[in-house]
Amino acid sequence: MSGITTYRWADELGEYLLGFTADPGVQYTIPTVVGNKDYDRFVSTGATALPYVAPLVIHTPDYISFWVGLISSPYYVKVKAGASVDLAVNVAATEFIALLGDAKAGLRMESAIQISFNELLSLVPADAADQLLLDSLLIQTHLDQSYTLNY
Repeated sequence: MSGITTYRWADELGEYLLGFTADPGVQYTIPTVVGNKDYDRFVSTGATALPYVAPLVIHTPDYISFWVGLISSPYYVKVKAGASVDLAVNVAATEFIALLGDAKAGLRMESAIQISFNELLSLVPADAADQLLLDSLLIQTHLDQSYTLNY
């Protein structure tokens, strides 16, 4: 493992080091165990390791799980009941369902979904329990990064 130019802690507990070489594609993972020749070399040179950097976690919106949670919710029961007696609710619900269907298939039109959700919520108001469930559902499915519900 020669040619290491820089060290960085690989984990929060300091159990591993990363050794970086001049070649950007080459790095070594070094267990911090006394007796490990690569770790002993690091210690003997008096080198210091750069701080640990947590990996960036990117959450992908999960429209399918959102849909499953939504259709099994009491709020959706209210939407269905409203859609059966009110044309405006029926149109808003149909549009919202179509837009979510597109999003589940990979065609996300976030601004249209936001507008449609706002319209649906204005026509079928969510009570406190519905609001809690919808907010929780948005967070669990990482849709809270894209949408805000206005009650």
